[in-house]
Amino acid sequence: MMSEAIRTLRGTDATGLYPLPSGADCSIRRYKRDANAKRVLYVAEGLDRTWSQKEVWAIIESLERQGMRVTLLTTPKDDGCNLRQSFSIVKARSKWSMIMYLLTKAWQYDAVITYVTRSYAVMLPIIKMLTGIRYVLKSDGFIFSPGQMGELIPGTIWWRVRFADLLLVESPRIRESFARIVPRRNMLLCPNSVFERKLSKLLQEFSHKAGQKDSRHIILFVGRIVPSKGVHLLVSSFRSLANEFPDWHLVLVGLPKDTHYVSSIARSINEAPLRGRVHVIGYVDDADLHRFFYEADILCLPSYSEGSSNVIPRAMFFSNAIVASDVGETPYQLDEGRCGLLFERGSEKQLEECLRRLMSDVDLRGTLGSRARHRVLQLFTWERNMEGFLQRVLTVL
Repeated sequence: MMSEAIRTLRGTDATGLYPLPSGADCSIRRYKRDANAKRVLYVAEGLDRTWSQKEVWAIIESLERQGMRVTLLTTPKDDGCNLRQSFSIVKARSKWSMIMYLLTKAWQYDAVITYVTRSYAVMLPIIKMLTGIRYVLKSDGFIFSPGQMGELIPGTIWWRVRFADLLLVESPRIRESFARIVPRRNMLLCPNSVFERKLSKLLQEFSHKAGQKDSRHIILFVGRIVPSKGVHLLVSSFRSLANEFPDWHLVLVGLPKDTHYVSSIARSINEAPLRGRVHVIGYVDDADLHRFFYEADILCLPSYSEGSSNVIPRAMFFSNAIVASDVGETPYQLDEGRCGLLFERGSEKQLEECLRRLMSDVDLRGTLGSRARHRVLQLFTWERNMEGFLQRVLTVL
């Protein structure tokens, strides 16, 4: 008997063309605002079906709760962004349109919130000098990753952060790096997190509905199915272990962004010993996605590059045993390997050994899962992290 999540979705379209979830789970509650409420422009490029799963919701809701008027400026990736919300959305056609909006309309707002690495953030210091508007920047692990944004730090990145009123960073490593570049920066540690109340409710529902678990075990991957995520490494490692562990299955959940790459993966999993053991699932909504976390034994993230993963905190909340490459802020999230196993980026041999250790040792899976859940509840919940964010933003405004 296959797991509940796989049984439910096995007959659905695996191309990722799923409708957006609707209702309270994807809407921001309307809070009372007076006529003199502060106006905030949140700039987030690439609005798509996955945007509700990111920190944009936590930040906007925290601002709305304080009675501020929030407008979201974005470039939609598809038509699946007709969500119900209490804030305004301005849809720009391109990055240039976003820049023009900032140049011509930013003066109407009290503050702008956006990301350090976005090209339009270069304009914010100039806009601040001309209009007096305040701005908040959010950074991620990519900015200091080799081959990513590191070479820009002495120039344009320095220019962006030098005049920011508040800089949100996702790990102590990023905070220390910025402190070396711009001393005494007004920084706040604000890592990628989970909505504890929402996930606790789902966990309770799953536990209530759960029947007797069959003998099959699941290794889960969640993310875009593209080369940079290292899915081929995971499939190859699982191929080497498949005969040794016949009760284990590999489940890949995510949007197939690269058609050629997905085709090569599909060919490899249709051959023995992987035939019937690897299940490729397209986009799923939040409830189904978290059901996969609930049913998984192991979460594997073999990425070649990451900033601060949104997937790992969710897996930690559901007490998954985690195997991940040592890139971006993953070592910080997993407490340098105390809450999950880390392997060198691109090393299939190390990945295979980490998987073998976990697949053969139920006690180790339980220990790492318990440590991970304890850490996420202590450090990576929006309910906890937004308190500090609000206090700092209110002083900025």
